[in-house]
Amino acid sequence: MSMDTERQDCISCGQSFQCGISGPDPCWCSIEFPAAMPLPAVGSGCYCRKCLAALIAAAAHPGENSAT
Repeated sequence: MSMDTERQDCISCGQSFQCGISGPDPCWCSIEFPAAMPLPAVGSGCYCRKCLAALIAAAAHPGENSAT
């Protein structure tokens, strides 16, 4: 991982994770979830892998309830 990554807390669940959005290389989110959603503005906060995956799934299938 790049030395320019930083520890952040997920803005949804609070879990700590490694974020690379401010680094020179692409962050894991833009590699694992390419073009799924716009990336957040630097400094606005980020989601952990689990919350980002859930957010993308919900956006891809609006109105579906995963609790059923």
